[in-house]
Amino acid sequence: MFSTFGNSSYVVGRGSLKHIISIIKNIKKKRVALIADYKILDKYGTLEIIKELFDSNGIEWRLIADIPEEPKVSHIEQTRSTVENFKPDLFLAVGGGSVLDAAKAMWVFYEYPEMKYSEAYKPFTLLPKSKKATFMAIPTTSGTGSETTCVSVLIDDSSKTKRLIMSREIIPDYAILDFDLVDTMPPKVAAYSGMDALAHALEAAVCKISNPLVVSTAKMAAVEIIKWLPISVNEELGTENFRKAREAVHSAASLSGMAINNSSPGLSHAMDQIGPLFNIPHGLVCGILLPYTIYSLGLNSTYAEIAKLLGNSGDEEELTHSLILKIINLKKQLGIPKSFGELPINKKDYTRKINEMTDLAEESGAFMFAPRNVERLGIKDLFDMAYEGTEPWE
Repeated sequence: MFSTFGNSSYVVGRGSLKHIISIIKNIKKKRVALIADYKILDKYGTLEIIKELFDSNGIEWRLIADIPEEPKVSHIEQTRSTVENFKPDLFLAVGGGSVLDAAKAMWVFYEYPEMKYSEAYKPFTLLPKSKKATFMAIPTTSGTGSETTCVSVLIDDSSKTKRLIMSREIIPDYAILDFDLVDTMPPKVAAYSGMDALAHALEAAVCKISNPLVVSTAKMAAVEIIKWLPISVNEELGTENFRKAREAVHSAASLSGMAINNSSPGLSHAMDQIGPLFNIPHGLVCGILLPYTIYSLGLNSTYAEIAKLLGNSGDEEELTHSLILKIINLKKQLGIPKSFGELPINKKDYTRKINEMTDLAEESGAFMFAPRNVERLGIKDLFDMAYEGTEPWE
């Protein structure tokens, strides 16, 4: 059996934002649809840089959407006529994972204007690109890896649950990793997005459909994140160590994105409907769940290898245990709570939602590709333990 390993074409390095122009000129694009978190780009001067680049090079552009939160289906609907009237030949998404995911969905309905959402949600069924527009992604957070993945995550406005558009066609054509853009990321955002990236790496490394290239990429990304994320979050802004940490985590987060794009995320992502149901950031959800999901999957030689790379020793059981403890200690360093019970989530409301969250988890592809089948009762137990802060590994 063989498999492929695909990702976007990358430009990497500080100041590489300005490379937008050389790409646009090389591929002969003239009309750019910008999707961004306007407030953030404006606050840190990134919007002004982009405006100057476009205006001084005679490129017509328009801010199509301001995405300050996780994208809802309604966000996409509000932009469809604007996009169609502007007729861009390049979609440029600059922001966190929510911005990039929203831009992917906007691109889909521009390329396929007659498509219904029910059709878009069918995994890997999109037709080949019509080439109306190229897609470029520039992440300003270090978490989702959306700049290289085939997934767009949307929130259904009525049910408040996550819906996925999945297709190799929505992998961005180009990605720019400019480390200058993540220096201004607030510590809490850096912590939460970093835990999302760590979950991607750890889950891709043990995924049922991972190939050796995925496993190697994921293992090293996990090690880099565990090593550098506390420095990225806690080091004084602007120091050389801070800049080095931000660079390392941003690179590792994108590698984690490559890993899940060529395999699948796992159990913490299958259980992540807690986020939209209780308005909890996705990375925080992953951070709380990770020790529980790793424990539930049992012994795994890849977990043991990651623990060894982090400097631990022992047999497979000891090494897996040490990895769990390493993640718990990492959470403490980042200020991430041990349990959902420490968040403003009412226990009765949470308990009432467990069956629904379990159903959604079991329907997820991420659940299907976890390395071990965790029965329904096991998922419900994990939700209970993650709320109470129970430590079954002790």
